[in-house]
Amino acid sequence: MAGGRRGFSLVELTVVLVILGLAAGAVTMNYRGPLHDLGLRDLAHQVASFDRLTRAQAREQDRPLRLVFDLGANEVRRVDVDGLTERGTRLVPPGDYRLEKIRVGQVEATTGCTVVPCGRLGLTPSYAVGLCGPGGQQRWLVVAGLTGLVEELDDGKELAGIFAPPPEAGNDAR
Repeated sequence: MAGGRRGFSLVELTVVLVILGLAAGAVTMNYRGPLHDLGLRDLAHQVASFDRLTRAQAREQDRPLRLVFDLGANEVRRVDVDGLTERGTRLVPPGDYRLEKIRVGQVEATTGCTVVPCGRLGLTPSYAVGLCGPGGQQRWLVVAGLTGLVEELDDGKELAGIFAPPPEAGNDAR
């Protein structure tokens, strides 16, 4: 046993480290998509909670409020009907997440401010908010105005049917 090997050479250790690095990179890439999707779901829950709190505050204080979706500043504010007095904190999406679009009825905005009125009974018009995350992932959050129920959609195609104008009375299919 005089000439036996007792350790690893530098080349062998380098090869093992390269293989481990590639494996770690592959695992990271596989989890990146689901983590970003989880972040979009979290942002959707934050917007839904902000809406619920606005409705509750309008009912408790017996006063109308407004939700102001400022797409340029990437934030949502709760203000009095005068538009000047803010009520509570602002909702600002974290990191690379943003409020990309808002749709109220037939009107869709991608820039500027859009106001969603909230009456003293906590009722709003139905609206949808387009959310965007890192890597271009998108999700729509649809809020039913009368009930405040929230639905998340992965695809904007479904949105078109929700906000389609009702058929005219004389154009019924028979």
